Amino acid sequence: VGWIASKEDFLKNSHAVSFLKFRATYGTTGNASENYRFLYQQNAIGADGWKFGSNNTTKNGIKEGALPNPDATWEQKTTFNLGVDLRLWDKLAASIDVFHEHATGIYEIPIAEVPAFAGFSLPFTNSGVVDNQGLEAVLTYQEAARPFTYHVSTSFAYARNKIKLKSENAKPFNYLYQCDYQ
Repeated sequence: VGWIASKEDFLKNSHAVSFLKFRATYGTTGNASENYRFLYQQNAIGADGWKFGSNNTTKNGIKEGALPNPDATWEQKTTFNLGVDLRLWDKLAASIDVFHEHATGIYEIPIAEVPAFAGFSLPFTNSGVVDNQGLEAVLTYQEAARPFTYHVSTSFAYARNKIKLKSENAKPFNYLYQCDYQ
């Protein structure tokens, strides 16, 4: 959603404010990385084979791949963004955005000890959760002084990630966990 306030009657004839726009977005997107596309299926993968004949010719084999996860779904990210675009005297421009993202269902392999003789490892699950929030700003000055035209621009960005949920081994002290780490 956006609103160009500079087109309204109270700013239309302003000499100082050339352009003023407020923006807001909210939405949820999904991500299914190509590497995790078939987590619900079990596949056979290549494996060491055996030696055959008097020449010790190697014949490759196959083995069961990772266990399937029939409950695997998309990773989801919900984003909220507020922004403002401003241009003053047709020379000074600014664009400022603040955002908050909440990602859930991040793929990870649960941390647990599975004995080697079991012959398998745990499948990927959608168990990770991460929050990300921050600010982005761009400030630009532009001048058209004949015969030259020039502009100077600077930008600033600040973001903070926080791991909300992650499969981790037991730790002796709480500060050793990555959950709630920023």
